[in-house]
Formats: sequence, C-alpha cells, structure tokens
Amino acid sequence: MYYGMMDIGRNMFGLASHSERLRKGEFWALDDVSFDVKKGETLGIIGANGSGKTTLLKLLNGIFWPDRGRVTIKGRVGVLIEAGAGFHPLLTGRENIYLNAAILGMKKRDVEEKFDSIVEFADIGDFIDAPVKHYSSGMFVRLGFAIAVQCDPDILLIDEVLAVGDLSFRMKCTEKIKELQRNKKTIIYVSHEMETVKRICQKCIWLNDGRVEMVGNPNQVVDLCVDNMKNVRFREVSRMGVGGEKVSIIKAWTEDKNGNEKNQFNFGETVVVRVRYMLIEQVEDLIFGIALFTGDNICISGLHTGLDRVKLEQKLGMSEVAVEYPNINLLSGTYYLDIGFFESMAVTPFAYVSKACKISVKGPSLAEGLLVIDHRWQVK
Repeated sequence: MYYGMMDIGRNMFGLASHSERLRKGEFWALDDVSFDVKKGETLGIIGANGSGKTTLLKLLNGIFWPDRGRVTIKGRVGVLIEAGAGFHPLLTGRENIYLNAAILGMKKRDVEEKFDSIVEFADIGDFIDAPVKHYSSGMFVRLGFAIAVQCDPDILLIDEVLAVGDLSFRMKCTEKIKELQRNKKTIIYVSHEMETVKRICQKCIWLNDGRVEMVGNPNQVVDLCVDNMKNVRFREVSRMGVGGEKVSIIKAWTEDKNGNEKNQFNFGETVVVRVRYMLIEQVEDLIFGIALFTGDNICISGLHTGLDRVKLEQKLGMSEVAVEYPNINLLSGTYYLDIGFFESMAVTPFAYVSKACKISVKGPSLAEGLLVIDHRWQVK
C-alpha cells in the first residue's frame, strides 16, 4: 500500500516513478513487449497462465499505466476482460447497461437506440430488471459482451471470459466476431482455445513469462506454443511419472501402423496411441481410458478397456497398452488425447494426464464438421 500511495502521489504531480528499478518482491509482468495491429486485423494473444496476457489487455484499455514505453490507440474501444467488470452489483441489468455504455463512451441517446439490441443479444430475459449481484458468471459475460459489441467499437478487446458462456452463446459470439471482421473492425483476442485462435485470427502473439516469444501466422505460433508446453510436461513425466501409489504413467506417444513415432497424419491413415505405465501395486480390474478432443474441448470419442472387455497386464513393473484408430476420418485440424488409469467403474483415476498427446490431421475439405461418417448416396 505504501508503494501504491507513493506512485499515485508521484503521478499526480507529474514526477517520475523510478520505474526502471524493481522494489523488493516485484517483477516485470511484461518486459519489452512491442507490436502493432492494423485497422481491420484480428490479433490473437496466447500463452500459459501468468504469461502476461490479461495484463497486456488492461494496459491497452487504460486500466494500468505502462511503467515505461507507451500505448497508442486510435478509435473507440470495446472491452470484455472480466465477467462483471464495470458493473455495479446493486444496480439492475438495465441500469448497468447505461452505466457500462457510458464508460465505453456511448451517449445516452445512442444507448436508447441500441438498448433492445443489447437485451436481445444478451438473452437474459426478465433478469434485465434484477440486480446484477444475482447474475451467474454466464449472465455477466452475455450482458458484458452484448454491450461491448453493440457500442460499435473500432477496437474490441476480448479476454478468456467467453469460455464461461454456453455453446449457443459462444456460437452467437463467433458469428458476431465474424460480422465485426467483415466491417473492418480491429479485434484483440486472448484465449486458451487454440483452434479458435487459428480460425479467427490473422496474426498471433505468443507471450512467455512476460516477453514476446513469437509473432506470426496463427497456425505456426499456436503449434509451437502447444509443443513447448507439452515438451515441458513430458520432461517432467519422463523424470518422475504421473500418478499415485498404485499406477504411474511414464510416457505417451502416437505412431503409425508401422510403429514409426509421429504426430502428423493424413486423412485415412491409421493412428496408434501407445502408453507406457508402471504398476506399483496390484489393482483388481484396472481400466485404461482414452478420450479424443478438439482444441475447443469438444469430446469426439471416449473409450476404455472395461467397455470393450479388454484385460490389462497385471504384473508389477513396466507395461504398455495401445489403442489403434484405423483409417482415421477426422477432417483437417489439431486434436488432443486425454489418458488415464481407473478402478473398475472408470470413475476414480489412479493416474490421469490431460492432453497427453496431440495429433494433426491433414486432408481435403471433404465436408463440414469434425469427421466424415461412412456414407452412401441413393438417387432415384
């Protein structure tokens, strides 16, 4: 608090804050971060938790002041950084629309013209006249996003909060973002949903410990970022294993039908997922489970050995289990595999790794969706 009051006082009198020197316990949340975004461009910002993504958005929105350097923005800014940010908990949704819109620079006349559109987009029904302290996190996000996009921003800042919304609302938001892109609006989008970043962004920044690790094409930046995070995890796994007192996962990898280790496959190829594990203590009816997900955490397939009545090796020590996906019919994209060992009811995990493996599938654009279901046409 002492340092905070000192900085406020210095800023009031236009004095330097000695920002080049770190005080005890301080660190640079962002260090030497520099970039530019053109009008009409959509920029994705990715990185692990604590890498500085939200801090960067707060700097762009003027919530924080940079200790050194400057932020230059031209145009009206719409922002959605935190669920409920800018809302007064004791005011109703209706009252908070006027309050939040005023913060974003809208005049009362403009708010009245767009009020119905905001309420319709937020889809919170009769709760519009209830105090927002009674709102769920999803309702906060819906109302905040509706205000942000309906204020006709030149620049829209979006943090990970969209992940709170349900599927239908997220689809509505995606369509709205596409509409803003068609209207040449500038969007800065922070997310852990890597496939969404690939799909909607023209450029991507990877932040790592407060510094820019890479800037460039979203497909390349996202893949390198994910590989980096997975390599860190696998270095830890290979050194000490993942699991408890009974089962430990040592390594997981993917290979083709000839046993060649790889994670990039063509449409129609065979994918083999192989897991090396250690049985430390005898477990009756041990089950291995595996689930295939999209980058947006949509489960495509979930299997376990109990369903298919497959018995795992019961000897103590090192063993392997593998599952083969013949003629994989997924459309082009990046997919992730969760793996785990469970007791007989496949509920309590002895060992579990989220996103243990990643595969990339490349193929022709044969259809919409996630995969091509085997089908035959009949024409009469």
